[in-house]
Formats: sequence, structure tokens, C-alpha cells
Amino acid sequence: MPLETWNNLDRNIQIVWTKMTDDEQMLLNNITLSEQDRLLLQNFKHRNRRLQWLWSRYLLKKMLGSDYRLAYFNNEKPVLIEPEYFLSISHSFDSVAVAVSKTAPIGIDIEKIGEKILRIQDKILLDSERKILPHIDNIALHIVWGAKEAVYKQYYEQGISFFEDIALQSIDFEQKRGKIKVSNPHFSSLVNFYFKIIDGYLLVFSYEEEKNIHIKNLFYTFRKLKIT
Repeated sequence: MPLETWNNLDRNIQIVWTKMTDDEQMLLNNITLSEQDRLLLQNFKHRNRRLQWLWSRYLLKKMLGSDYRLAYFNNEKPVLIEPEYFLSISHSFDSVAVAVSKTAPIGIDIEKIGEKILRIQDKILLDSERKILPHIDNIALHIVWGAKEAVYKQYYEQGISFFEDIALQSIDFEQKRGKIKVSNPHFSSLVNFYFKIIDGYLLVFSYEEEKNIHIKNLFYTFRKLKIT
């Protein structure tokens, strides 16, 4: 499948996504896995999850144009250490998306659009957020959920709470953008997010355009302490 790119972005950001094909050997032939990567890959029992994992590494290599080195924050979240960029990965069913930023934390989320999300809207929306939305349907809910997921990934290393520290502040359906406020005892930030619908999927990314040097330095400190 061809790789799709989000165009007209800040020059320090790259976002790529694709529909997966079931070609595990092709992926293994085109990426270099560390010993830790191989051990992680062995833990995936479901084939689709293995493919999602491999495709994300394949996309990353295509984006960077060369091999790279990953470590894992708390043995979980992949972190780019060569080159030292910010990374976010998302997958849903047969789609995988990868975002890389050279200068500031970034988050991405991709979700297949469906009707089931309407049943859990009380878990997604705060009372204050209902007042912001001009209408509440499955698309609006996917956008809010995706934006919160992206921001959560963006600030994962800060130990934020998905349900307590992240709140929608504004949304523009025509411009396909909005703002999320992240606030906890350690820091507070207003983050921009952007979204688009592609082939039945909702793709969202969040990015702190006004670079917060304090936050950026905290990320590097946490990486040195907690990556393996």
C-alpha cells in the first residue's frame, strides 16, 4: 500500500500513515531490529498486532531515511534516541500512523470511525466540553477522544491523567483544528490539535507549537532516567 503524508506542516514535523498489507517477511527484510525489539516482537501472539508493530518501525525508517535506535520508556513507550527526536505511534485495525517532531513533544491517534462510541460518550465528555461542541455525534466524539488520546501520548512521560488532566477548550470543525488544556500539579499547557477523516478513519495529531523549553528539558531528563 502507498504511504500517505500529512502535507503543509511545520518543517520540523513529519506524519505518515498507511493501510497495512500482510507481508511480515518484507517488513523484516527492510528494518533492523535490536535484540530488545526481537524480544518484544516475540511477545505478540496475535498476527495483526505483530504487523502493526512491524509496520510502525517500517514507516519510521521510511520517514527518517536511515536506521534509527529506539529505547523504551518504562519498558513500554518507544522513544527515539538516535536521532533524538520526539515520536508518537498509533494503529487501529489495518491502519498505522507515525509522527516525528524534531523540536517538541508530539502525539498522534488514528481510530476507525464507528457508532459504538456513542454508547460511551459520558466517559469521553466533561460537562464543560458538552457546552463547547455545537453538536454531539459519532464524528464529534471521535475527534474529542482522538485529540485527548494524542495529547495523552504527547505528555505520557509527564505522568498525566487521561480523565483528570486533559480538557477540550475549543474546536473548529471547518478549519479541522482545536485546543486542549493539559493541567496537573507539575505543569499547565494549551496544546493545538489538528484532525482529518481518511477512508473511514479519524486521524488526529497534537503539537505544542510555542516551544516550551522547560517541558522539553524535562522530557530529556525523564528519558535518561527511565528508558531501557
